[in-house]
Order: sequence, then structure tokens, then C-alpha cells
Amino acid sequence: MPMGLRAEAIAEMKKAVELDPLSLPINNFLGESYVLAGDYAAAYQQFQQTIAMDPNFPLVHAYMADLLELMGRFDDAIPERERTALLFGKSEQESTEMAARLRSALKSGGVAGFWKERVAQDLHAKQTSRGGFVVIARDYALAGERDLAFEWLEKSIEAREGQDLTLLAVDPMWNNLHGDPRYGSLLRRIGLPEVVPVQHQN
Repeated sequence: MPMGLRAEAIAEMKKAVELDPLSLPINNFLGESYVLAGDYAAAYQQFQQTIAMDPNFPLVHAYMADLLELMGRFDDAIPERERTALLFGKSEQESTEMAARLRSALKSGGVAGFWKERVAQDLHAKQTSRGGFVVIARDYALAGERDLAFEWLEKSIEAREGQDLTLLAVDPMWNNLHGDPRYGSLLRRIGLPEVVPVQHQN
């Protein structure tokens, strides 16, 4: 997948599911592979299937929230963000307040307001944890703030945040950076190809 071979990656993930059908991480990443290939309908179905296997598996709710945001379904994404926070150990009060701030920001500021609040929340979380530069970069990229996205990507590269950076060429979360010469330069430094962004299918 990092090399842009999307169909081949999905075939390998399907084979992995066949070999270990009860693995939650494998089922979850098959869903993510569909996201990376632009097939949002298949991704949604696969995430739902994984949630049905174990509703308390945290990662699938995080991935589902990402997908819903990419689909523009922010009202549906917020409960998934709240569920994710709870399952990763946040208190019920913290999770509820986080979701309430996102709803308020979406209502008052639309999509731009939503992303501004997401940036604020992730910056706050960054203060109490190591790493996470790529998460802030992603938020800024989705918000259309290219300069800030590249600034935080540089921090991510310096910190060698490997796994998240490997999908930089193919993840639709970075689509707003395509066409910027800094993006191609950054991919070459990491050793990734510059591939055509997917046109997603809802």
C-alpha cells in the first residue's frame, strides 16, 4: 500500500482475513485498505463488520471516525470520536465534553470550525504525550492549512514517526497537499513514490 499498489494490497489483506478471520486488527486494516483505495462504501461495511465482532475494539472506532470525516459525515463522526476516547481510557466526562465542543464548533463554524476544534484538541493531547506530530499535520492538511501541515510533517520526519508516514503517498487525508512541490520533495526524502490521488466512491 505505501508504494501505491492499492489493488495488490487489498488482495493481500483479503488473504490475511481468510487465514485469520477472527483477527480484529486484520479485519480493521482491510477496512483501512479500502479507505486508502478510495472505496469508502466497502470500507464502511468492513468497519461495521469489525465493530460487530467486538464493539469494544478501540482502533476500529478511530478508523471509522476518520472515514466518516472523509465522507463529510461530521455529525456521525463525532459519536465515534467520543467512543474512541472512552475506549482508549478517557473518562466519560472528558469524552462527552470533547464531543460537545466538536458539535458546538461544527454548528457555529461549519467544517472549518470543526477542524479548528480538532486541531485544538489534538494540540492539547500532544502536550501530555510524546510524538503525535503527524496527527497535527493531518488535521492541518484536512483543514486546508498547507503551510502548517508541512511544518508539522517536518517535525514528524525529524521524530521518525515511521508507520504513519509510510502512508503519506496514498492516504486521502493528505489529498490537499497534492500538487504542492513540497509534497513531492517530502515523499522523495522518505523514499515513497508520488502516486495519483484516489477519487473516492461513497
